[in-house]
Amino acid sequence: MKQVVLFANTLDKGGAERVCANLAQGFRQAGHRPRLVLVRPVIEYPLDGIPFDVLGSRGLWARVREFRRLLENYSREAPVDLVLANAPRCERILRRCGTAKGWMLVHSPVSRRLVSRRRFAGIRARIRLARLSHNFRGQRLVAVSRSVAADIRKLALPCADLRQIYNPFDFDELERQARQPLENPLDDDYILHLGRPAPLKRQDLLLEAFIRSGVPGHLVFLGIGEGEIARVLRLRAAGAGVGDRVHLVAWADNPYPWISGARLTALSSDSEGLPSVLIESLALGTPVVSTRCEGSEEILAGKLGDYLSEPGDAAGLARNLQRMYYDPVDVSRDDLRRFEQGQVIREYLKLMDPAS
Repeated sequence: MKQVVLFANTLDKGGAERVCANLAQGFRQAGHRPRLVLVRPVIEYPLDGIPFDVLGSRGLWARVREFRRLLENYSREAPVDLVLANAPRCERILRRCGTAKGWMLVHSPVSRRLVSRRRFAGIRARIRLARLSHNFRGQRLVAVSRSVAADIRKLALPCADLRQIYNPFDFDELERQARQPLENPLDDDYILHLGRPAPLKRQDLLLEAFIRSGVPGHLVFLGIGEGEIARVLRLRAAGAGVGDRVHLVAWADNPYPWISGARLTALSSDSEGLPSVLIESLALGTPVVSTRCEGSEEILAGKLGDYLSEPGDAAGLARNLQRMYYDPVDVSRDDLRRFEQGQVIREYLKLMDPAS
């Protein structure tokens, strides 16, 4: 039995946070002993009895000392075999702790941290790259997709080790949750987008593609309730005469009945790391279309690769919506074995072996 510490900022509603919760469950189901340490006490995912601690300190060095003490306390009960930092704030704390068991998870392209739309963008990018090089120097990194790993190599960040391990998915649990009842007045004639309101998610692009496609069904944005992006989407939908067919739904604790009930799922992001919603949709038998963002090409292999459009291309996305809406592609879980939870946990356990 291995003791694994998963270190996260929060377990709020978000992709990286869900990965952390899934890893904890996966380690426990594999017979190991996971522990969670959070910077802030926000927990939106079920832990089912997995022990956790919350840092009570404020300030970087105070948190470093507290985290170090926690690791020492855990080690008195059993050796700490692996420490996984799940967010940039946690990376900074872990780097200063000096533990030889630590790895940093990189969930999205690091080069995105260099982008700036402010004045002197080039100078700002060079400064940020220098900071990233300092932060990653001598560290061990786990990239969640081949695309993210390639991005790190392209930047020539001076890390000590770089591995690529996909995020874990418990497909049987997804199916169980998908069978839960859902009061959904749309039946199955809707296109689904799942994601928080954020500029990189490009919900505006998907709405524009939906309008251009002319498909007769509905479009559901799950995870968007209120806010500026929601206001803009409602105005655009009303102006295009599709306001009655575009639905903005607040975050659902269980999104899987929405996914399994959809005619298809659409991803419109400019950038991702490994888009979980594509994997979850395919696992539940729901066809998908996507922009060619990081990770999507690794998921949409074979015939599904024909349903990738370039980021920002509303016309290309609209054509793929039409094609998949009227002539959906049969999908199978067979191509998803590399994302299966047990396989992923075995890859993480290899991090403990110096010879691997």
